[in-house]
Amino acid sequence: MRYVEQRKHDKGISLAEVVFSLGLIAISVIAIISLVGQNVELGKSQEYNYIAINIAKSRIDEIRQARRDFSFDVITSKYTESSWTSVDFYGEEDPDGVFERKTEITVPSGQSNLKHIKVSVRYKITGAISPMLIEIDTYVSPYF
Repeated sequence: MRYVEQRKHDKGISLAEVVFSLGLIAISVIAIISLVGQNVELGKSQEYNYIAINIAKSRIDEIRQARRDFSFDVITSKYTESSWTSVDFYGEEDPDGVFERKTEITVPSGQSNLKHIKVSVRYKITGAISPMLIEIDTYVSPYF
């Protein structure tokens, strides 16, 4: 009898407390995994932005170098991309490329000796075009 009375006063953990604790741990783990996933996605987005900027800068440099070999009219017809062109990480044309580039070359009004170059680059993540659009503008003269 004494053993039964002593057993009633023992303090322990009930099944409800164990289930509640496991639920709290599960929610915490899910929240941490979610944060890690968001950080990885943000890091990838920043990496793609950096690559997109480099693709646009490379295109502008390519056009500047072409001034040595071609006239302004040839440069305009050769390098203008009226629609989006798929390119790879290096800016080379690739139908399966992750990035898309568009190059516009115009003459500013009243400035026949200048060309306005605008290079736009966007990228695809999980099959969708990103809302982020990288654009770089510059002016180029025929003189070095």
